Amino acid sequence: MSAANYLPAPALAGLAILAIVGLTWGYASATKPPPVCVASDASRGVTIVVVDTTDPLSPTLARRMTATIENERDKVPVGARLVVLAVNPAEASEPVELASACNPGNSTGSNPLITTGSRLDRRWRDSFVDPVNAAITRAAENPPAKSSPLLETISAVLNRPDFDGRVVLRRLVLISDMVQNDADYSQLGKGDPWKRFEKSELAKDLPLDLSGVDVAVDYLLRPEYRGIQGSKHKAFWAKLASSHGAADFHFIGQPAEPAPAASTDNQTIARR
Repeated sequence: MSAANYLPAPALAGLAILAIVGLTWGYASATKPPPVCVASDASRGVTIVVVDTTDPLSPTLARRMTATIENERDKVPVGARLVVLAVNPAEASEPVELASACNPGNSTGSNPLITTGSRLDRRWRDSFVDPVNAAITRAAENPPAKSSPLLETISAVLNRPDFDGRVVLRRLVLISDMVQNDADYSQLGKGDPWKRFEKSELAKDLPLDLSGVDVAVDYLLRPEYRGIQGSKHKAFWAKLASSHGAADFHFIGQPAEPAPAASTDNQTIARR
C-alpha cells in the first residue's frame, strides 16, 4: 500500500512543497560558483605589471602594451592575482595602482553538476577581465613626465605586502623603454651605465632584493633613445637582475641573451 493511503492530502501537499524548495535550493547551490579568491591570500602567486608611460606611447607601443598585459592576464593561474601599476614620477615610492584582480577561473574545464558555465564566465569577466581592461585604458591615458624613476619603482613594488618575500610565486613584468632618468641616477648621460650607477647615491641607498622573482621586460624601443638603447643598455638591466637575486630575467619577444656574470661586489649594491 502506498504512502498516499496513510497520509492526508494536506500532508502530501506539504511534502511536495518541501521537495520543490529542496530541489530549488540544491540547484541554486550547484549553479553558484564556489569562491576561489580571497583578497588577503597571495599563496597562489602574484604577477605585477609595471607600465612606464613617462614618455608618450605611440599607437604601436600602445598596442604592444595592451598585448603584453592581456598575455600576462591569460597566464595568471586560477586563484592567483594580477596587479597593474603605473610609474609615478611625482612620488616614486608610490606607484599608481590601476588594477588588482584575482583570477576566479572561467567555464573552461568546469563541471556542470557543480556550477553553470555562464555564471563562471560572467564572474570571470566582471571581477578579472573588466578591471584589467580598465587598467589598460587608464595606462594609455597617463600624461608624460620629465623623470622616469624605474629603479625606485621596482624597489617600491618589492616592498608591497602582496609582493614581498612572503609570497612564494612572484612575477614582475616591466613595460618600459627602461631608460632610468631622475636626479639620483640618469642613463641619459654619457659613459658606461653600470659604472655610473655603481658610483651613484641610488646604488648605495636603494633596497633592491629580487630573490626568487621572475622578471620580464617588454623593451619599448624609441627613436629618441637610439644612442642609449641596445645591447649595452639591456646588459645593464640583466646584470642588475642577476646581481640582486632574480630567479629569471628575460626580454619579452626577443632572443635570449647571456646575462653578464655578477661579481661579489655587485651583489652588495643596492641591498640592505
